[in-house]
Amino acid sequence: MIDTIREDVKFVYKYIHNVNKLKNKSILITGATGFFGKWILEIFYYMNTELNYNINITILTRSFTKFILKYPKFKYYNLCYIEGDIRTFELSKNAHYDFLIHAANDNLEEVNPKEMYNLITGGANNVIYLSKLFDIGRVLFISSASVYGKENYDIDKISEYTICNPTTAYGKGKKYAEDKFLDSNIDVVISRCFSFVGPYIELDIHYAIGNFIRNVINNEDIIIKGDGRAYRSYMYMADLVYWLLSILINANTKTIYNVGSDIEISIYDLAKLVSNSINDYTGNIKILTKPDYTIPPERYIPDNTKIKKELNVKENYNLDYSIRRTIEWNIMNGEKYE
Repeated sequence: MIDTIREDVKFVYKYIHNVNKLKNKSILITGATGFFGKWILEIFYYMNTELNYNINITILTRSFTKFILKYPKFKYYNLCYIEGDIRTFELSKNAHYDFLIHAANDNLEEVNPKEMYNLITGGANNVIYLSKLFDIGRVLFISSASVYGKENYDIDKISEYTICNPTTAYGKGKKYAEDKFLDSNIDVVISRCFSFVGPYIELDIHYAIGNFIRNVINNEDIIIKGDGRAYRSYMYMADLVYWLLSILINANTKTIYNVGSDIEISIYDLAKLVSNSINDYTGNIKILTKPDYTIPPERYIPDNTKIKKELNVKENYNLDYSIRRTIEWNIMNGEKYE
């Protein structure tokens, strides 16, 4: 069986400048069992097993046993682990980490926004405290484009200099955490992440592209709850980890970068693209909301000029290929969502 993810991380690895700085280092990862975290583990595992990087990896998880039961391949990754809550976990007195990747990214907006806000803010405070106490070399905080606030009608692309006005508990929590990190005396760099697609994406939560992929795999109709005119962009996960590690290694301290594709697509065109990704798909695309053409469509597209210019990164995967690769991986791995 083709190892899609191994192929992808092997491909993007060669573009990471100064990646040798990670050799023989110790890295703590929060959120390692999530969408972003599993991809970060994949590229580190490739670097350790194929290239002898000897990176010591420790992950924070609520339950290592549950993680391994769901994703048994990771039991061979020789991970050290800490079980605990992001807000209260502790490190052993002799702990040493050169880098900390703070990728804890639970979005419980629809379930319990207050608890989610507390997780984000409390987690940031604890990570800052431990980073100071144990003199951790550098922290990468994986933030979110939700700090910018509601979708824009009049901004073509959102830059790092766009005024932040978060409207959700998730966005407010991330902005609070950003400010706390920037006000601390630790060496921190920040990524504001937009939308992504690739293996490990959850197909049964509130992200349009994941829902559409689930629909075509199950040969169901694609349901667009809005009018389909809103514009989004999607980056493939292999490019995400390449960009994140570029920030971790090469960014100047306390720099913020947008991370995401700047190639826009409407939600309706996205649905058509996904529906054309499986030859025997027979479902239909259904739009539930009648469009009001007196109102311009919402736009949520990053301006990624800054990171491309300063860190010399690029996108390697187009959206059509990214979708097909994600679908193939889900089918090969028996993923099915009802």
